[in-house]
Amino acid sequence: MNRAEDLAVLDRYIISKNQELNEGQTFTVKVTDGYIIIASEFNEDTGERRIQTYFSEFDGQLDISFIPFIHSELETEGVEAT
Repeated sequence: MNRAEDLAVLDRYIISKNQELNEGQTFTVKVTDGYIIIASEFNEDTGERRIQTYFSEFDGQLDISFIPFIHSELETEGVEAT
């Protein structure tokens, strides 16, 4: 893909998450060489919400999965992991 196609994919993703963003959810999206954080921030001066995107490269990489940690934590709290 070229840059224009990449931006079109990002734009479609943001549009598909618009309702959740307007409800205050934040999304962290993994990309090939880093991640993107997408959030809707409230501007108190204008009273409007504006979608912000933050890009960051990975500082490092570990070949581990966080899912076992979540299951372990849930089991410790007495919640059945599914």
